[in-house]
Amino acid sequence: ELPDDARVSFERARQIQPNNVSALRYLARLDESSGDNASAAAKYRQILEISNDRDVHAMYGLGAIAARNEQHEDAIQWLEKARSLDPNAVAPRLLLGRLYVVTRQFNAAENVSKESVAINDEIAEAHNTLGLAEASNQKMADAVRSFERAVELAPDSAGFRVNLSRAYASAGDAAKALSVIDTGDDTQLQNLAAGIMLANAQTNAGKVAAAVATAAKLRRIHPDSAVPVALQAELAALQGDLPRAVSLYDTAMGMDLSKRVAVRAHVIRQQAQLDSAAEPLLRYLELQPQDIEVRLVLAQFYQGSNQDSEAISAYDQVLKTAPKNFVATNNLAWLYFTNDDPRAERLARQAYELAPENASVIDTLGWILVQKDALDEGIRLLRDAAKRTDRPEISYHLAAALAKSGQAQEARRLLEKILSDSTEFPSHAAAEQLLATL
Repeated sequence: ELPDDARVSFERARQIQPNNVSALRYLARLDESSGDNASAAAKYRQILEISNDRDVHAMYGLGAIAARNEQHEDAIQWLEKARSLDPNAVAPRLLLGRLYVVTRQFNAAENVSKESVAINDEIAEAHNTLGLAEASNQKMADAVRSFERAVELAPDSAGFRVNLSRAYASAGDAAKALSVIDTGDDTQLQNLAAGIMLANAQTNAGKVAAAVATAAKLRRIHPDSAVPVALQAELAALQGDLPRAVSLYDTAMGMDLSKRVAVRAHVIRQQAQLDSAAEPLLRYLELQPQDIEVRLVLAQFYQGSNQDSEAISAYDQVLKTAPKNFVATNNLAWLYFTNDDPRAERLARQAYELAPENASVIDTLGWILVQKDALDEGIRLLRDAAKRTDRPEISYHLAAALAKSGQAQEARRLLEKILSDSTEFPSHAAAEQLLATL
């Protein structure tokens, strides 16, 4: 029967038997297939009333509708009810696994996916979801086995092959990563993710020319996507052709000014030492002014390139939107300090309250206090910072503070240690000068 005829038949059955669960279930499915989720949900709820909350299919239906509406918490609640009610129901567990991965609850995703596999080992999607959870939990050997099983069960799935290739790459096996994704058939390039993974695998295997050819094919097959253009830009940068990389990223930005494209275009311009390195970030922020991550990248770029006033302004904007961002708070405190702004200590203490275990934050406050002759507190903080990291700049701050407080012998030992390493750091020359005076 056609769907319309089926609906008429089920409606008749429902008129004869208002509590006919089978008719309600089929009508709900017809509602879902036509996009009427609200009507479908109402029917599923009616089924639950009739069954005294004992119908797994209705719970799954409500969970699936909530998932489509991106109401993840509601979806998980319905599916967990179905899971607890029927220990052999695979469908709720499959969807739960995917939702737990999406919501980054990887332990839960791993557990429920293992249940799916135990119930039915022949479902490729269950193995794939289990692999995603295991990979996210850094269990790469287990993830490889799960993805291998998924590909074994569904060898034509480009998505499963992409995941297996990524797992091999993460496990350090570039040859297998390439072999599983390189089918030798350009039809797989219709799947953009598979094509990108192929190019990455070719690059990791040292076959850059092949990756360049793959990127060119992807661009022809997907002419409206910025992704292959960005891939070409990255490959050009890898080959040392920064002007071409910049030009390609300009093209990509004209097609889709996404966060990733803007940030990578900025990085490539930095590598090319262009004065316009900030331009991609500024263009993106015109469209997405509330994006804290990108504005923070911009602020850090300004700070690193000694554009202090621009950096201060950018950090101020970050803190207006995210007043508890400790990175912006700490970096702004440092800029205030280096520009003799009396607000430095107050802001450094705020950063310390927000992130009392971060070595850079501790160092900022400690160094500011040492410069204000609050030596006891400053040295205590700098000792704490130096214990948490081996960064020579922080060790130098501690040595300078110790020297200032008259603890010359300890300061000398510390300076000799950090200078014996050939690694350069911002205060390297200052450390040498201080050591010469001790």
